[in-house]
Amino acid sequence: MTAAYELRKLGYQVTVFEKEKYPGGVLSMYIPEFRLPRSIVEEEINQLRKVGFEIKTEVEVGKDIALSELMTNYDVLFISTGAGKSEKLNIEGDESVLAGLDVLYRIKQGECIKLGSVAVIGGGNTAFDVARSLLRCGNRVAIYYRRGIEDMPAEKENKIEAEEEGIKIYPFTMPVRIQGNRIIMAKTRAPEGRKGMVEIIPNSEFEVEVNKVIAAIGQVPATDFLSDYITLDERKRIVVRDGRAGNSKIFAGGDVVRGPQTLAHAVGDGKRIARKIDRFLSGRLWELSEGTYHPKPKLWPIVKGAKIKISRRAVGERIQDFKLVEQIPSVEALKDEARRCLVCPLRYRP
Repeated sequence: MTAAYELRKLGYQVTVFEKEKYPGGVLSMYIPEFRLPRSIVEEEINQLRKVGFEIKTEVEVGKDIALSELMTNYDVLFISTGAGKSEKLNIEGDESVLAGLDVLYRIKQGECIKLGSVAVIGGGNTAFDVARSLLRCGNRVAIYYRRGIEDMPAEKENKIEAEEEGIKIYPFTMPVRIQGNRIIMAKTRAPEGRKGMVEIIPNSEFEVEVNKVIAAIGQVPATDFLSDYITLDERKRIVVRDGRAGNSKIFAGGDVVRGPQTLAHAVGDGKRIARKIDRFLSGRLWELSEGTYHPKPKLWPIVKGAKIKISRRAVGERIQDFKLVEQIPSVEALKDEARRCLVCPLRYRP
């Protein structure tokens, strides 16, 4: 969406192909409504669409339309299909395990999944989103993670809100095999935190009885439809050089290149690759204007202050539905936060 917006502003005719009913990728199809309502995403996308690019939904490239056809009909292709395929646990019995992204997708479509007692394996936002969503569907949920709680990659607010809602988190624990409704767990240690190896403590196995196990240990791109055209690495990510994917007409960016990262990374790639595509098609040079913008101190004085605190709905109320957990701050509070954020380039010089 970012690349389409930037390229259309530069005067190009742009078409976005989206396999889902709604554009917006992860924001529209996976993030729970209580964290990000789809209506907000739609409003933002509608603002972008005002520049005049086209979106064709429910069209899956490689299935509904061939990549070769797109290469014939368009001057350039930009691939930003994300990392939407859940990784497997790869242990005995994992054929019965549900994928975290699949669960989030089903719930986002309006299905309230009833499973009973659930073990969610993982420590990222997907794991917490799955656990909190299933809790709202009436399930009993616990999260198991092989490292410490402080090493979990999930956003701090997501972890805090999950614990407030009563979801148990068991650190230094990982499954080693699944036998029917029993998971054989083992205790672990991770002396070097998130960066180091995880070791299983000998003779530490114990059993946990559950109705279902859900794996949310990571995502990889679904890029098999591209294998005849470009180079993929061992994790199915697109190999790029200066934004290009080996074919002169194909550029790529976002999670399909980086692996799972933040929305900010994806938006940044969209802006950067749009400039590279423009340079490829028109010959314009962007290097002199690229880089981080640093506002002048006289115009943007450094404002010191803590990040505003956003209040949340009461726990007993919010776990009964999928309505937004965070409450909307006042206009004045949002202005204060904007003043603080706009001087980040001055404070941190990224």
